[in-house]
Amino acid sequence: AHPHRRLRGRAPPAGRDRPGAQEQSDRWPEGLLVGVYLGALGAISVIALIAYFR
Repeated sequence: AHPHRRLRGRAPPAGRDRPGAQEQSDRWPEGLLVGVYLGALGAISVIALIAYFR
């Protein structure tokens, strides 16, 4: 049996979010984390380059 299926079988917390948003909330945090990670990495590298060449 799939571990994900077992988790999905449980009832979601009442009133936390709409049933339609369930699938979105599964994918959204991952993309957000990647975006934040890449953004922070880019900002740090740009700052490091500016500080290095100055």
